[in-house]
Amino acid sequence: MRHFIYANENDCVRYVEDLFYLLVDDTDPFTKIQFTFPCFPSVIYKVPDFDTDIIRRTIRDRLIATLVNWPEQVRS
Repeated sequence: MRHFIYANENDCVRYVEDLFYLLVDDTDPFTKIQFTFPCFPSVIYKVPDFDTDIIRRTIRDRLIATLVNWPEQVRS
């Protein structure tokens, strides 16, 4: 079974930002979460790190950069 979500750039960013707050408040959370953005190495954060504004901003900015540049235009 496949599930799809259709969201524009703003909805996608808002979804991920909401996720940051939900992770920190979860009573049975994951311990770590990995992010993989194109042209960057994969990074793993501990869930408590999402209580830090700089971590949330860093991931949000990488997400926005990915959305703005994806998919890459075909060069001929």
